[in-house]
Amino acid sequence: MMKKQNKWVSILGAILCLWATQAAALGLGELKLQSTLNEPFKAEVALTNLGSISAEEILVSFASVEEFTQRKLEHFFFYSDFKFTVDLNRRVVIITSPRPITEPYLEFILEARWPTGRLQREYTVLLDMPTRLAE
Repeated sequence: MMKKQNKWVSILGAILCLWATQAAALGLGELKLQSTLNEPFKAEVALTNLGSISAEEILVSFASVEEFTQRKLEHFFFYSDFKFTVDLNRRVVIITSPRPITEPYLEFILEARWPTGRLQREYTVLLDMPTRLAE
């Protein structure tokens, strides 16, 4: 009887471990800004704990307007033009905008969805003026 019980405990433990790794399979890391004020926005956000998720299974976007409102963040109209590209080779999400950004300070919520979960993370970005090189 004891061996049968230990077998079921082991199986249940293995299932729970598998479920836990799937549930926490994805993370949004540091944001690296690659643009300045009055340029089209370009940044990369690190993807962590990918596990066996494929690029097609990951959807990244801004959170809903309601989420912004709940957190008392401004949802700029131009956010709807932003594009999110998952690059698993480099383990990043590339965020771009087609038009120059004139707001020097952005706060936004990124949302990542995959088949077994969803994650949100808030970011604050300061867009500096471009620096001029000495002539």
